[in-house]
Amino acid sequence: MCTYTMLGNSRTRYSQRIGYFVVVLLLFVFATLDVALLLRHVLDAFIWYHGPGGAIGEFSDISYWVNAMKTVNSVAQTGIADGMLIYRCYIVFDRSWALAVTLCVVWVAGLTLGAIACYIEFTLRSSTFLGAKQLEPFLISGLSSTLGLNIIATLMIAYKIGSIERQSRVIFGSSGSGLRRAMRIIIESGLMYSIAIIISFAVYATSSNAEYAVSDCVSSLSPSIYEPPY
Repeated sequence: MCTYTMLGNSRTRYSQRIGYFVVVLLLFVFATLDVALLLRHVLDAFIWYHGPGGAIGEFSDISYWVNAMKTVNSVAQTGIADGMLIYRCYIVFDRSWALAVTLCVVWVAGLTLGAIACYIEFTLRSSTFLGAKQLEPFLISGLSSTLGLNIIATLMIAYKIGSIERQSRVIFGSSGSGLRRAMRIIIESGLMYSIAIIISFAVYATSSNAEYAVSDCVSSLSPSIYEPPY
């Protein structure tokens, strides 16, 4: 439905629609790649690996390319989703560069932290999990930045749409039900992703291996929160 709207049933310019389509396609590719990497890692651990430590020994090889690429995939997907959230906020607020630049500072900080975490994971070469002390400050800070960005941008967009809806009621006497639906969709999708990040933050901060399962869920949620700013 999203692809159909972007390519064939949208009021935006063709060049904009193609740009939105590329972003959605990338999010779909990264989400699919995350599932493929997870399947490869499970096969490695439980079927093909016969070294010391068994499946746990395989999963704890932090610098194994499948392990590290899952982190790279997650950082890339989160970066794209957060970038488009900033763009949506920029459009809703009448192309406010001041707002976009402010949010971009948080976005760039999150990408930088994620890139450092990926580098450490590739070069650590030790038997440990994602809760390694070398990774902890960068992963927790990265989760905090994307969580803060999503909460701030989502609330700002909802506030803007709500203010427009109130003005239309006063000026035109319209119910603004369409705007209320749009506001509800944005809040619900942003809340769903934010709750997933909070859970991921909690399990990681407590050094729980549930982080692996939660991070896979977050990777699947990232594409679902994106709606092009038509």
